[in-house]
Amino acid sequence: MKESAQKLTFKEIATFPRPGSSIPTSFKFLPDGKTLTFLKSEQNSLIQSLWSYDITSNIKKVIAGPEKVEYTANLAEELRRERTRERNLGVISYQIAGENTQPVIFIPGQPARLLKNDGETVEIPDLGTAVAPRINHSGTQIAYVKENDLWLMNLSDQQSVRLTHTGEAAFSNGLADFISQEEFSQPNGFWWSPNGTKIAYIESDSRHIENFPIVHLGAEMISTEYHRYPFAGKANPKLRMGIIDLASEQTQWIDLSDETDIYIPRIAWREDEMLGVLVLSRDQTSLNFHLFDPETGTATHTLTEKGTPWLNIGQFQFLDDGDLLWSSERTGFRHLYLYDKEFSLLNQVTGSEKNNWLVTRIVHADMNSRSIYFESTRSSALERHLEKVSFDGGPITKITKEEGWHSTLISSNNEYLLDSFSSTIHAPKVTLSNLIDAKEVKEIEPKPPLLSINLGLNPPKFLRLPGADGTLLDAALYLPDKKEACPLIISGYGGPHAQRVMNEWSLTVDLRAQFLVQEGFAVLKVDNRGSANRGLAFESPLFRNMGTIEIDDQVSALRALSENENIDITKVGIYGWSYGGYLTCMALMRYPDVFQVGVAGAPVIDWTGYDTAYTERYMQKPSENQDGYSNGSVLPHVKKLLGKLLIIHGLIDENVHFRHTARLLNSLSEQQKHYDLILFPQERHMPRKQLDLEYLEDRCLTYLIEHLQ
Repeated sequence: MKESAQKLTFKEIATFPRPGSSIPTSFKFLPDGKTLTFLKSEQNSLIQSLWSYDITSNIKKVIAGPEKVEYTANLAEELRRERTRERNLGVISYQIAGENTQPVIFIPGQPARLLKNDGETVEIPDLGTAVAPRINHSGTQIAYVKENDLWLMNLSDQQSVRLTHTGEAAFSNGLADFISQEEFSQPNGFWWSPNGTKIAYIESDSRHIENFPIVHLGAEMISTEYHRYPFAGKANPKLRMGIIDLASEQTQWIDLSDETDIYIPRIAWREDEMLGVLVLSRDQTSLNFHLFDPETGTATHTLTEKGTPWLNIGQFQFLDDGDLLWSSERTGFRHLYLYDKEFSLLNQVTGSEKNNWLVTRIVHADMNSRSIYFESTRSSALERHLEKVSFDGGPITKITKEEGWHSTLISSNNEYLLDSFSSTIHAPKVTLSNLIDAKEVKEIEPKPPLLSINLGLNPPKFLRLPGADGTLLDAALYLPDKKEACPLIISGYGGPHAQRVMNEWSLTVDLRAQFLVQEGFAVLKVDNRGSANRGLAFESPLFRNMGTIEIDDQVSALRALSENENIDITKVGIYGWSYGGYLTCMALMRYPDVFQVGVAGAPVIDWTGYDTAYTERYMQKPSENQDGYSNGSVLPHVKKLLGKLLIIHGLIDENVHFRHTARLLNSLSEQQKHYDLILFPQERHMPRKQLDLEYLEDRCLTYLIEHLQ
């Protein structure tokens, strides 16, 4: 990226990380609280190293560089990267174990490595192809998955034993299934107990689910991978939860009674070795959070929640004294509640004042001062700030002050606050300060502040525009420096569980939008009803109605925009990926008089072809909502298409299968509708190869410009 107003190139638009975005991430304090570790590239690229920062001396150094630049992995690990949208290479994760004086850092990868506090590095070659290896709390053993079974390695001699013996294709022990990873952000399938004598794990049986083939047609040698993909309304994996005693290697299965067609999205051990398991019903309107005795597998206490039209899964945390800090949307906005060891409600911690804001993240519990630190939307839905409240509730103290987006971490000894901050004007910076006396603030990487003006980029302006029912929607508008009315392009997503309009640096370095602005176009982003972080009443209009209100809201917003800005709404385009690709197709077909051109990347075309957990949460099963599925399918609307449509899809996309686009192409042909198509034979849901990304940006942007000028 040039530090001037020179025009962007397709290569710059396709390159990660974005300007100003190569900053330290994945922060962890060592057990003594005096040393901070983090991941960061040494070359401002995607290739990361592991660093340490001595808080007292301000000395920062690389303690583990990347052993390999090219990332190779078995299929299970490759798919885990897809689930987490991981682009980085080199050191992409690490774990800390051991006591205050003998910390051990474990780095998975090829090869896997142990870093000891005396500077010694120990390679573990046998873990190079392991799936999801995780070290125990004392740093003496590592559990991992191989051949769909759970294994245990003693680090003293690097010898392994097989803990389970039933693993086979589509039947795994200790491995998170597709739904858990993709839809519940749960990448793990096993959990060490605090004292390291037991491991809780998921047994997942998908053998009854039909194989879905994905053929690698673009490779030198043709191959086929098979996925047990649970389509909406069809069977889910059968899940069991076991606790294996490492001394006897015997598993105690926990008793879920008549709960069978379920999801298990969250698991956590309590310090007294009791196991908390969150069980969500198939229709996602009720959950039970059970506390299990690992010796008997029976639940001693249960916290139950019910909600309509669905329950979003939130955070919870066992406190050091055994009490439970729980988050819930029972008021319509997510707030915190304190329960005792027996799951009896003690009090509501937040939300007693005006309730139209929500807690987005629990950051830290200080047992000494009995204070909870959390991030919230209390200042604005467009921002995140760290706040503090007593366990007993009451007044809330705002800790972070700068307007923008704060992501925070507090040391376990309650001494230090780490704040990663950015806004649309200010590139990310990371500071460390004393939590009590914040006067002394250290920047982890001291350097002159990088502002949007330094890059020749104009940040978008924030607006509130009316949706189809009059609800005010958050919007971000990018405008070119020109006096005459300019064409408008919507950068759309539209789906639930996402927020795109934020006072955060990523909006400014959305280089696709900035390129279009340089070409004389206005670009609009709108968080329609159904988007996240404005409460259930704002989200829930999507229920049983996907493909309707989100497009209606986008059109309402752009029409209102034309009354106040110098916008030519006779020339309107739209682009988006995944749900945004779906939004693009539906916008062109439901509003052919509004949209002249669209670029749809990896679009969902018919919700019967997407997975159970996501689709049924918002649409119920196809048998329960036939009209909703019919109206929400792109296919019946194809006959109304008038504008230009470019479709982009990866042939080995295992999330939104190419089958979606194939069905759309059939319908377009039947209706004699013209379309354009770009295929990436060796890309999954998120294109990764640099040349593919450059080609994508060239074709996508050129298409929009050609058909709107």
